[in-house]
Amino acid sequence: MLTPGERRFRRKLDIFVVLLVAVTAMLLMLERAADEQVRAADPQPATSTAG
Repeated sequence: MLTPGERRFRRKLDIFVVLLVAVTAMLLMLERAADEQVRAADPQPATSTAG
């Protein structure tokens, strides 16, 4: 059985982990959106064969 102090610590740790995952997911979505905007602004394909 957990003591009240341990229970409080576990709750704070759970909240921290959830916030960390949420911020990481948000940053990944923003990075993907920025990549798509760059690709949409660039008319030539990424793999261009010159020559």
